[in-house]
Amino acid sequence: MMKTKLLDGIYRTRLVLTIIVILFLADRLSAQETYCNPLNLDYGYCPIPNFTESGKHRATADPVIVLYKGDYYLFSTNQMGYWWSTDLNHWNFISRSFLKPYHKVYDDLCAPAVWVQGDTLLVFGSTYSTNFPIWMSIDPKANDWKEAIGALTIGGWDPDFFVDDNGKLYMYNGSSNSYPLYGIEINRKTFSPVGTRKELLLLN
Repeated sequence: MMKTKLLDGIYRTRLVLTIIVILFLADRLSAQETYCNPLNLDYGYCPIPNFTESGKHRATADPVIVLYKGDYYLFSTNQMGYWWSTDLNHWNFISRSFLKPYHKVYDDLCAPAVWVQGDTLLVFGSTYSTNFPIWMSIDPKANDWKEAIGALTIGGWDPDFFVDDNGKLYMYNGSSNSYPLYGIEINRKTFSPVGTRKELLLLN
C-alpha cells in the first residue's frame, strides 16, 4: 500500500512538472513572431486568362531579392510591380508594368533577373522573344526606370545575370527537361553578347 502511494506521488509530481514545462514552452512560442511563405506579402496579380477559375486566386513564383543602396528589392513573377524593404520584414509595393505596348504576352515580368551594376539596378524578364528591353534605375523607390537597351536580342528563359569579381558580366539561363543550362559573357556597356552561349549543365 505504501509503495503504491509512493508511486502515485511520483507519477503526480512528474505529471505536474510536465504540464509546467508544456505551459512554459507554449508561452514562449506564442510570444514569437511568425512568418509566411516566408514573407507575409499581399501578392496576387494574375494576368493569365481563366487561370483563377479552378479556385486559384493568387499566383507568383521565382522570387529574387537584391541589396541596392542599403535597401532590399524583391521581384517575382507577374506581380505588376515590385517591393522594397529596409529590414526584410516590412515591405513597400511599387506598381509598375515592365511590358511595352508591342509585347503581346500575358507574363508581365516572368522569372525576372535582377542585378546591381555600379550604381544602377537592372531588371530583365524571361523571354524567348528578341524585343524585350533590359530596364535600369538609379531611383527604384521613385519608380523611375528607363531602358538600358531596347532589346536583348538573344533572350533567355529563367535568366540570371552575374557580375564577377573581375568586373565581367555573365548571363545564365535555362529551364528545360531536355536542354542544358547555358552561359555567356555580356558586354557591360552595350549588353551585347560576347561570343556565343556555352552549354554548362545537363539535367542528367
